Amino acid sequence: MLDALGQTSTHVYSDAAVGRVAGEATRRVEHSSALAAAVEREEPFATRVVLQGLLKGQILAIRVLRGSHLLAAIGAANALAPIRGSVRNAQGEIVGSFVLSVYTVRDYADLLRSLTRAQVLTSSAGHRPAQAALGPGQAEAPSFEEVVRQGRHHHAYAFTGEAFPFGRLRITLLLGKPSPSMCGSTTAETIADTIGAVGRRIYQGELAGASATAALRLAEHSAALRTAVARDDPAGARAAIKEFFSSHLYSHFHIVRVRAMLGSRLVADLGGPFVLAPVPGTLSDSAGRPFGRFLLSVQDDQGYVILAHNFTGAQVILRAGKRQVPWSTLNPGPAVIPERGQVEYRGIGYQAFSFSAQAFPSGPLRISLLVPNSGMRGI
Repeated sequence: MLDALGQTSTHVYSDAAVGRVAGEATRRVEHSSALAAAVEREEPFATRVVLQGLLKGQILAIRVLRGSHLLAAIGAANALAPIRGSVRNAQGEIVGSFVLSVYTVRDYADLLRSLTRAQVLTSSAGHRPAQAALGPGQAEAPSFEEVVRQGRHHHAYAFTGEAFPFGRLRITLLLGKPSPSMCGSTTAETIADTIGAVGRRIYQGELAGASATAALRLAEHSAALRTAVARDDPAGARAAIKEFFSSHLYSHFHIVRVRAMLGSRLVADLGGPFVLAPVPGTLSDSAGRPFGRFLLSVQDDQGYVILAHNFTGAQVILRAGKRQVPWSTLNPGPAVIPERGQVEYRGIGYQAFSFSAQAFPSGPLRISLLVPNSGMRGI
């Protein structure tokens, strides 16, 4: 169990540097001609102004240099998993460099706690740059030990990553005695149940986590949406919903679909076709009287599959009845996947963990995580 949760911690760390959000943020900086022009002219103020427009909630810390000269530094100092890149002019010549991060240490620790239910400790492990042999998102080999903290015995999984903008960061997971419900009859079952629980918590976070809560609050307080729905104005409601999709309105969440109702009448439904984890909300007038309702989602099926696969290393399959979601990591996948138990697909044995979820706007969705038997260890 400890090894499975520890691998989750290193997977999340790696995702901070090479995952989808990190990739989008890096490309945005690399493709900014305005930034390249400011850096080439070696103008600190202009560089900072351009960076302010590039942050968009994803980049939490960034430093831009012209040679060894620091032109601008914006954002949190306490970040991790730095991503390095070059600033190039229109001719493709390198005119500067940057280092950025999409995770603060606190955000990373909070996410790990929510996924693993373990205590997460971080500490500086020296200020020298991480070893050159480590690539983006990589960490040193983990260690396992037993420690006593506040009079209690814990199993500890620790590894060393990189702080922002450089330096070593020690990350430790402390896990107490596991509950009997998390212990299967075999090591394979225990590991699959542990990883499956992480997959379930990722889904639960899309329903009731910080992102969902912030998105719900935004929609409930939107004067434009309330006015449009109250007037039964589809065009106005669609315009209000489109504003939710605009990145300048949010930081750490993105709304992917909204469905607004006036009584039993559908006023507007806008967003992607394959969406999960609908969150219900109420629209009220200035006196607090409810008159309408809505559903929103902060995650689509593809995004969930990417997160669950990147964070756990498991194969992830989503099925609505007999229809399999296109972005599942195995296509077409095993014909039959048990709730728990062994399954074989194309010569590879897996231990399955399946649970029930909800599609948008309604209907059952079954999520299955398949953990390869070959990758299981019993620590």
